[in-house]
Amino acid sequence: MNISKYLPIMLVAGLFATACNQSPKSGDVTSTIDSTKVETEVVAAVDEPVFTNAKYKGVYEHYTHLKNALVASDVKEAKTAGEQLETELNGIKGCENTAKTVSTIADQADIEQQRAHFISVSADIIAMLKHAEISSGKMYVAFCPMADAGKGAYWMSSNKAIENPYYGDKMMKCGEVKEVIEKTKKTL
Repeated sequence: MNISKYLPIMLVAGLFATACNQSPKSGDVTSTIDSTKVETEVVAAVDEPVFTNAKYKGVYEHYTHLKNALVASDVKEAKTAGEQLETELNGIKGCENTAKTVSTIADQADIEQQRAHFISVSADIIAMLKHAEISSGKMYVAFCPMADAGKGAYWMSSNKAIENPYYGDKMMKCGEVKEVIEKTKKTL
């Protein structure tokens, strides 16, 4: 019997046997539990920023609340979030004009009008928070090229996954992350 003739077949069979008996690796999307295939959804990690200044923390929280209401196309919740953000901004010197724009969002009954005003609010908040000191976490600055009649518009999020506040479920994934803001090491 010539064993060299059967060696390649035995090696391939051995590879299949060992590959099928390996347990799933961490991060696999599917796994087997009691012989039942279970699908799991991979969710992007959220790494909320921790601000050293409490005022910035409040602005970011209310801004995020407003952004999420616009993502959900929830006019009523956007009004509530706008009112809260307006109050927070009125407590910060130099933010009066942004607070007035947010007030306009809170006064609107039309989601498209709320979204139109959110463009300038986002620009102001992004500019403010880019200079805020954070001790941990991240902020993602995302851009949608279709927003503002094709001129494009930015927004900020704690989540790297795109959830477009300018279009909601019409074009939820339209956009890309343009910048990540996170703790920086200070050098002396």
